[in-house]
Amino acid sequence: MGPSTQPYVEGVLAKLVPIINKHEEVNKSLVENTAITLGRLGLVCPEVGAPHLEHFIKPWCMALRSIRDDIEKDHAFQGLCRMLRINPRAPLMHMAELFDAFASWTQPPEALATEMKQIIDGYGSSLPPDQWQAFLQTLAPDLRRRLHEKFGL
Repeated sequence: MGPSTQPYVEGVLAKLVPIINKHEEVNKSLVENTAITLGRLGLVCPEVGAPHLEHFIKPWCMALRSIRDDIEKDHAFQGLCRMLRINPRAPLMHMAELFDAFASWTQPPEALATEMKQIIDGYGSSLPPDQWQAFLQTLAPDLRRRLHEKFGL
């Protein structure tokens, strides 16, 4: 339906955000499908989803980092990237989870890989180089390795 879903997005978000925030209490498949749906809503109406992003970014990233690369994951991450462009401050308390989700891809589509790299570079350029390097050193060694391999960090 695309942008014509905009009048319904707030209502759908009101139902989905509590589900994803109970990720430890509900079925894993439900959480994954909820995360995919939230991402797809961000794909078609990012301006509506972006203000809510800080309320679900951490469980969203945790849910989708372990699913296989496919069109659903692609759409969800495209939506996330669109919302991040509008609300880049949303994940500031959960950057490790965001970067882990980005690095979870085995082979992201080229356009998505470029978008994720631009987002990571944007965060990096917003800090002095020494602070950015200090932040990167707080990440787990495996995550740093995957970020280096996939995004040249």
